[in-house]
Amino acid sequence: MSVKKISRARRAAHQVLLRVARDGAYADRALDAVLERSGLQPRDRNLVTELVYGTLRSLANIDFILSTLATRPLSKMPASVLVAMRLGAYQILYMRVPARAAVNESVALVSSDHRFASGFVNAVLRKLAVMHEAGEVPQPRDSIADPLEALAVESSHPLWLLREVQRQRGAEVLAAFVAANNERPPLSLRVNVQRATREEVAKSLLDYGCEVELPERFPSALLVRNAGAVSELPGFLEGHFSVQDLAAQLVAVLAEPHGAMTILDLCAAPGGKTCHLAELDPEGLVIAVDLHPAKTRLIAQSAERLGLTNIVVAAADATNHEAIEDVLFDHKREEVDLIVVDAPCSGMGTLRRNPELRSQSETAVTGLCKLQDNILDTAALLVRSGGHIVYSVCTTTDAEGSDRVKAFLERHPEMSRVDPPDHLKHFVDTCNGYVGSCLRTWPDIHGTDGFFAARLRKQ
Repeated sequence: MSVKKISRARRAAHQVLLRVARDGAYADRALDAVLERSGLQPRDRNLVTELVYGTLRSLANIDFILSTLATRPLSKMPASVLVAMRLGAYQILYMRVPARAAVNESVALVSSDHRFASGFVNAVLRKLAVMHEAGEVPQPRDSIADPLEALAVESSHPLWLLREVQRQRGAEVLAAFVAANNERPPLSLRVNVQRATREEVAKSLLDYGCEVELPERFPSALLVRNAGAVSELPGFLEGHFSVQDLAAQLVAVLAEPHGAMTILDLCAAPGGKTCHLAELDPEGLVIAVDLHPAKTRLIAQSAERLGLTNIVVAAADATNHEAIEDVLFDHKREEVDLIVVDAPCSGMGTLRRNPELRSQSETAVTGLCKLQDNILDTAALLVRSGGHIVYSVCTTTDAEGSDRVKAFLERHPEMSRVDPPDHLKHFVDTCNGYVGSCLRTWPDIHGTDGFFAARLRKQ
């Protein structure tokens, strides 16, 4: 088959998945970059998005099935060949795409660079199509003795994460947990209360043709479907809203910025919480710090779009308290009322939106915990007496959440826990045995990303 007959959408999806597989790229960033220069129409852009996220969301199960059908190890295949096979398998197994089209397009994807592999790809995918039609696709539970391991493969979740959730919540929740993570989440928006009301934004989106839901426990949030490109939605350029998951919106609410505070947002990129803090305390000053200068520029761009003039940005290492002190000095601040530490983490609470993280190993958590400790220690040195630190991570692991708070309090007796306000009680969980001391969200319980957050006060 001529390479020219490959649909542009499938070629774009192949490019994105290849970047993720070969270069370790983040799927959302790679997808945005490819779509931006693709010139594709909305329908084809939606197809690319479905192919990319769907394939990544089902990757472990797809690879299990392909490994049972292939005559050579998947690990020995060129990345571009394996990605093409995964794309074809996803369409056969999960989409209403004619099997012949899925097979032929996948073969065409490898024909130009790896012509020797085209026959192999054709044979494997045709065999899969026949087995799928007959209801005979290999199932992990039929060949993997350990039920938890079989569930990990079938649901494309890290086995170590399922063991963690089972320890935390019991085996009976696992089916609901993986099902929630494998759903396609709606677009989650946070209304900029300085420029619009939720009702105003909802009406404009409804008039535009979107489906809009107003979640009850999130007074500034909207859930939107059939949105298309966010930058083209009414109100985006006017700064009426930002894209932010519901759980992430709880962090600034927990922090309760008010009364012209000096607020330090460490690890601030991409800036969602920075802007939320500034919206809630328009008379205050939010100093947003991130290690990477390019990311601080993105924060500044978001602040400008939202009309938030009370945000300043700086590039600095959050583990180096002297460097952060220099930033404060530059902005004529000696004391900080509130510090938000939205720490780098494993991201295990965001598997709905970042399915490429499913390949992350448990060993990565150890290094992240050390980094989280170092950043918290910086915050403890910089917050004033009577001030607060809010620590948050977008993961459900105890090691990165409640364990870090417990260890921090042991290192810093001058710090103490502060219970969340009553209006957040729906999200309250225990923190190393202390009832009602932190927030925790779960995809299967709250319909949000999995988050942990705790508020701490300096005596």
